[in-house]
Amino acid sequence: GCGGRLSRRVGDLLALRDRPREQWRTLRRRPLAVRAADGTLHVGFFFGLGTIVRGIEFWHERLHHGAGAGEWGAGAAFLRAAWGLVRGHPPFDVSTQVAFDGASLARAREATAFLLVTTMERLFLGMTPFWNLDGGALKVTWIDPGAERFFPRLPALVTGRGDRLPEAGGYHAGDCDALTLEFDEVWALDGELFGPPGRLDLSPGPELEWVCLADDLAPHEQGAAS
Repeated sequence: GCGGRLSRRVGDLLALRDRPREQWRTLRRRPLAVRAADGTLHVGFFFGLGTIVRGIEFWHERLHHGAGAGEWGAGAAFLRAAWGLVRGHPPFDVSTQVAFDGASLARAREATAFLLVTTMERLFLGMTPFWNLDGGALKVTWIDPGAERFFPRLPALVTGRGDRLPEAGGYHAGDCDALTLEFDEVWALDGELFGPPGRLDLSPGPELEWVCLADDLAPHEQGAAS
C-alpha cells in the first residue's frame, strides 16, 4: 500500500536507516500461499485469472515500449482490460474455464471473465472489490462473461458495493480460508505470470511482520510510507 512513485518510496525506505529500529512502524499481515500440483509453492498477495492476466500482458507489452509503471500504470492497464471486456475486444474478452472449491464458494467448471483472490484489504489505487465477507482469510471475487451492465457497474465493483452487483447479473464475491482451483491457462501472482498448472491450492501464508511506510508522519519522521 505504499503508492506513489517507486523512486520516492525507495528513498523513504532507505531513510529508515537513520531512525532507531523501535521507531519503525510495522504491521503483521498474512500473504497468499499458492501451491501447485507438483508441490511448488509461490507466495504473494494478489492472484488473478482471465481478463486480469490479459491486462497484465498488455501492461508488460507497454512497459517494454517505455510506458510508465507504478499504480497509475496498473490502473491504465485495468481500464484498458475493462474496456476490452465491455466492447468484446480480443484478447480481453476471452473467458477462462475454471472450477473451484472453497466451502460455500464451490463452483463446477464454468466460464469466468476474471477471478481474483487476495489477502489484502485494498488493491492498487485504493480499489476494494470485495463483498459478502464473513471473516475468511481469502477474499474471492469473480465475474461471469457478459455480466449485465458491466461498465455502468464498474464503480460499484471497484468499491465493493455488493448491493448494486446482483449475482443473477454475473457478479460474485465472498471469502474462505482455503480454495482449490482447476484450470488450464496462464495465471498471475502479484503481476508475474506463470504457466498453466491444472490445479492450485490457495491458503493464507504465515503471518509476517512488514515495515509500514506512512505519509502521515510528523515532519521529523518524514521518510516512512504505508
